[in-house]
Amino acid sequence: MYETGIAHTFGNMVIQMTLSLDDIPSDLGHHKALKYYPLRNLSNKLYKRFQVIYKQNT
Repeated sequence: MYETGIAHTFGNMVIQMTLSLDDIPSDLGHHKALKYYPLRNLSNKLYKRFQVIYKQNT
């Protein structure tokens, strides 16, 4: 949580990753999160998310 708060303070992009959406604290629930299964599709989902972030910031 500390690192997330610092990143938001400096305006950095934060990518939340979780095994279960229920694990995300309620005060961060309005941010997008990548739900993944261990060792399956995580790299593909990260790649797609980075593409979206890149397009939004160019």
